[in-house]
Amino acid sequence: MVVIHKDRPIFEYAVLVTSLPEGAVPPIAQMYRDRADSKNVLDELNYQWAWTGFTTHDRRRSQLMARIVPLVFNWWSLYVRLAVPGRHT
Repeated sequence: MVVIHKDRPIFEYAVLVTSLPEGAVPPIAQMYRDRADSKNVLDELNYQWAWTGFTTHDRRRSQLMARIVPLVFNWWSLYVRLAVPGRHT
């Protein structure tokens, strides 16, 4: 159960439990953040850009759509990064 009070700040915590020495933890944590970012891109391609939805019995059309979707996705990502350079959208 979560109790949120309007007059108190809200904090979110993440815990990493490891037996590695203290200096090795920041690179491992960054690796997990990078992995999550790359998985978000794949989820976005599959569900929001419908990469998995363009299947047909004609192999050439399926290949064409499998190539067009990531190309347009890359163009869109570049456009959004140039339009809003200060944050990830």
